[in-house]
Amino acid sequence: MNKTNNSPVSSLGNRVDTINFTTTIPAMSSISPSQLPTLIVTGWHRTHLLDFAKEHNIPFHPDYSWKTFIILMAKFIVNGRETEIIFTHWKKLIGGQTALFIKLSTMEACNRGFDILANSKAFLDCLIELKHI
Repeated sequence: MNKTNNSPVSSLGNRVDTINFTTTIPAMSSISPSQLPTLIVTGWHRTHLLDFAKEHNIPFHPDYSWKTFIILMAKFIVNGRETEIIFTHWKKLIGGQTALFIKLSTMEACNRGFDILANSKAFLDCLIELKHI
């Protein structure tokens, strides 16, 4: 008669067979950009950008385009490491408000950007979000 051994002790003696259950959590560097939120500022105007540049001593020229100001902000957030900037963009929303978008390559940079903009006097009256879009 064959007997099935359901004991945790193997037939090789007293060694206990174990199953190792592990959950792999991806390292921050292996997270794809699509998994990271986008930094969004809604309700800003040109004066917000100028005030932000002055507040943080970012060299600028008043005739810079909005896109250039947003790129300068993104570079400031990542301490000049342009490789961490995935994209910057701005657009007019329905109702006339303006939104700017900064997509960064690490969660650390996203959080730093949110903290910098949320604590900036220049953007006190703006909505600042980290959002998956």
